[in-house]
Amino acid sequence: VALLRKQGYVKNYEIRHRRKDGEVRWVLANSSLLEDEMGERSIILGTLIDITEQKQLEERILKQNEYLQVLHDTALGIISHTELNVLLEAIMLRAGSLVGTSHGFIYLSEPGTMQMSVKFATGELRRFIGAKTNMGDGLAGRVWQTGRPIAVDNYRDWAERLDVSEYDILHSIVGLPLKSGRDVIGVIGLAHLDPEREFGDEEISTLSQFAELASIALDNVRLYEQFQRELSQRDSDLRRLQKSIDNAIADLRVSVGKIVDKKSDANEIESLAHRMSEELELIATSIRDALSGH
Repeated sequence: VALLRKQGYVKNYEIRHRRKDGEVRWVLANSSLLEDEMGERSIILGTLIDITEQKQLEERILKQNEYLQVLHDTALGIISHTELNVLLEAIMLRAGSLVGTSHGFIYLSEPGTMQMSVKFATGELRRFIGAKTNMGDGLAGRVWQTGRPIAVDNYRDWAERLDVSEYDILHSIVGLPLKSGRDVIGVIGLAHLDPEREFGDEEISTLSQFAELASIALDNVRLYEQFQRELSQRDSDLRRLQKSIDNAIADLRVSVGKIVDKKSDANEIESLAHRMSEELELIATSIRDALSGH
């Protein structure tokens, strides 16, 4: 009204209005201040258009763009890691920043078993590091079993929750699968302790995209670790090969020395030649095995 009196009009002016029931509505005002019969500018003529849905759509698009930027930055931030523990920390912290929580965990499968264990956790969930779960048990077990995200608005009242009193601190919680190909190799979970906070559909969708990026990063780390193990094994094989070659050469020198130092009969020379042939074959076999990675 003050702007209207000052300018004599308002054009495309957005007004945020809270109704008595608490609902927020947005209206677009276009108004002019007209003179009455006495020449006083006291008549307001204009229109009010409800633009609440438009504003909500703009806010969703803006939020989605922010999420996409965060996902882009996140991808750059986690893909480069080559150490598992460092990667898990980066994944957890960045996932929490996407949805505004500092409470989260990452389960990873235990090789050769049908269990997963918590490898990293933040906030109030740090106390659960090392905890194990079976396929189908609790939130993480259900995500592992189904391979799909699961969100629970009130964990304390959830029928499939784990019967562990320490989990009573959780309110809303979401779990998402970490995959290698089609196989679930882990579960990332985030939680709100505040009863007023829940995970919305857009947040779950964003976290699902993030979990796909995290899965790629985990695959990269595992491949890197496997490569490092193979390099270490190859180095060990080459050291054994070098030792074998050194021993074979020393034996050959001794054998040749015997031939030179004394007159050997034909049988002894033939025997020494056979041994030399065996030593050379051993060296050749060792070289082939090392080059083939066996």
